[in-house]
Amino acid sequence: QMYKLGSASRGNGPILDLMGPWYNRTFWPMVWGDLNVQLIYWTHLTANRMSIGESLPNNIDKYTENLQNNVPKHWKNSAAVAALMPQDLIAYNGGKVPDMLAWILNDYWLHCQFEGDDIRMRDKLFPILKMTVNSYLNYIKDNPVDAEDGKIHIKYSWSPEYKPGRGQDINFTLALIRWSCQTLIDIDEKHQINDPLKKEWQHLLDNLVDFQIDENGLMVGKDRPFANPHRHYSHLLAFYPLMVITPEKEADKKLLCTSLDHWLDVTFNSGKKIKAMPVTGYTATGASSMYANLGDAEKAYYYLDFLIKHKNISSTTMYSEGKINPVIESPLSFATSLHDMMLQSWGGKINVFPASPKNWKDVSFHNLRTQGAFLVSAKKTNATTEFVSIKSLKGNECNVQVDFKNPKFYINGKCVSINKNINGSYSIDLKKNETVIITSKSLKKTDLSIKELPKSKEEQNLFGYGSKTKRLPGHKYYSSY
Repeated sequence: QMYKLGSASRGNGPILDLMGPWYNRTFWPMVWGDLNVQLIYWTHLTANRMSIGESLPNNIDKYTENLQNNVPKHWKNSAAVAALMPQDLIAYNGGKVPDMLAWILNDYWLHCQFEGDDIRMRDKLFPILKMTVNSYLNYIKDNPVDAEDGKIHIKYSWSPEYKPGRGQDINFTLALIRWSCQTLIDIDEKHQINDPLKKEWQHLLDNLVDFQIDENGLMVGKDRPFANPHRHYSHLLAFYPLMVITPEKEADKKLLCTSLDHWLDVTFNSGKKIKAMPVTGYTATGASSMYANLGDAEKAYYYLDFLIKHKNISSTTMYSEGKINPVIESPLSFATSLHDMMLQSWGGKINVFPASPKNWKDVSFHNLRTQGAFLVSAKKTNATTEFVSIKSLKGNECNVQVDFKNPKFYINGKCVSINKNINGSYSIDLKKNETVIITSKSLKKTDLSIKELPKSKEEQNLFGYGSKTKRLPGHKYYSSY
């Protein structure tokens, strides 16, 4: 997947579209901002291939004026983009909620978080995110909802691809508003910007209507239960990837488990027939990543494996929908799901091996990246974690959670005392370019080597052409690539 991403993108190039570099006649010839481009720009982060992913923030910076011109003239200092756009981002929003731009900016934010680039976060992301929230404020002003509960309601928006997915208080929109406002406040407070609109952002956060929930968890929106097969997880965006609702509290974890199980049960088992494809590659990878974030390693593995067995995945891992329409995001998000099973970093905490399945006895990775600009290496031997190594590239605070009891912490070869936090993590004061090694035994008795695991001949060269690829169904449209 890294080879494909490197072939498809350059930091100084255009935003990567659905096809990547392999051209084929397609029903989807532009950049799609209601899920596809977002998935594409997750994979480089944990993979520590930051330069490949710079094309997204670079082009948002380059075409900010176009984003501003996509909104009505009376929406001052505002920005938005439609769900479907050309590379220059000229796609008039028509005075609707700016959901697609807000979600794309979550990718921009993630890039800054993994890079540890506070300057770009403050000087580049903050202004465009502020204009996006201004669009939300303008929409609310233009479309007031008279409600007895005194809450701020969103009169009309869209939960991408779900039918019926249009209406009031759509959870997709509520999640993006909450993430956008809270992120602006966090950046403002960290950099002491004291923006005059901060009170409006907090007012919107405090008074926005709650997420729409029923006995099956998160709904699509007001009077819109989740009841039909749906390849997209737009109604679950508050969970993944935004992490507005997290599994840290037991009640929230129960809500997320209920919502996720119901989405997949209806989508896979309801027997309902719909015109759109009910299940695609990113249905499986989204499920895998969400179960990984819930700590359910076996379900995460099940859905990770689902993509490999998908009828539209080829022996070269090229993937298409509708037989001839190439889409590069699903195989890339397969790699993201694998990352999420091995290493997570949200809520200010690094979690190592959060969802490692039982049948992966021996696992190792080297210099994967996390939010806060940390490089993490780790190894499991016979299902037991041998060590975790964390290097700080920026000198940010390091909060880490490991999967073994009584860990020992070594900095510069010396064992240091680190107290356990209430949430189970450990806070470690690391200077710039300093490394901590965490192990359950003495440093001298810890095997710090990371090397390729031995493979039998049957396990080698499974991809590409040959008799060993028969287990992958493939399809004829990418046989030459």
